[in-house]
Amino acid sequence: MKLYKYKSCSNFEFVADILINNQLYASHFEELNDPMEGDFDSSYTGDSYAKQLKTALDEVRICSLSKQKDNPILWAHYADGFKGVCIEIEVKESFSLRKINYAPFNPIPFDQEDSVYDWAVAILSSKYEEWEYENEYRILHNEKHITKGFKITGIYLGARTSDTNKILIKKLLPNNVNIYETFVEYNQVKVKL
Repeated sequence: MKLYKYKSCSNFEFVADILINNQLYASHFEELNDPMEGDFDSSYTGDSYAKQLKTALDEVRICSLSKQKDNPILWAHYADGFKGVCIEIEVKESFSLRKINYAPFNPIPFDQEDSVYDWAVAILSSKYEEWEYENEYRILHNEKHITKGFKITGIYLGARTSDTNKILIKKLLPNNVNIYETFVEYNQVKVKL
């Protein structure tokens, strides 16, 4: 499945890390921009189980990807106002990949018989419906860096990516990775192939 990672070039070393080391960073949920990540209603669980659940949540790391490469809101928010890039990634379907469930609240759909880890995964696979525009998929992982189960297949240069960053990115990429320029048209982002 092809998914997309939007990145700012303002901290170019993070883009370079992905391209040179062929690895994706997986964040702790508290590092993400949504302050409601990891929310759950402890009245469902009781205090003891809530502590176990918090521990399980702390052990799971997240790499956020999108199904879209041409969403102007994602380009604006995550690729520094079109000055960054969008990295095309082929992810193995067998990988620990989760499509985000968008809802008006963060439900806990499991019974008490399910493991604490299953609850943590369910919570980190759900977001409030206001975020639905992201069309997000997540790789849930237990390490900071993901080095297997994916392949970088292309990179989309933002309409405002600097010439210097374009040159650096082209030098860093292996020959088998496609490079695309993007441009903005009235009310939309178009990708020039």
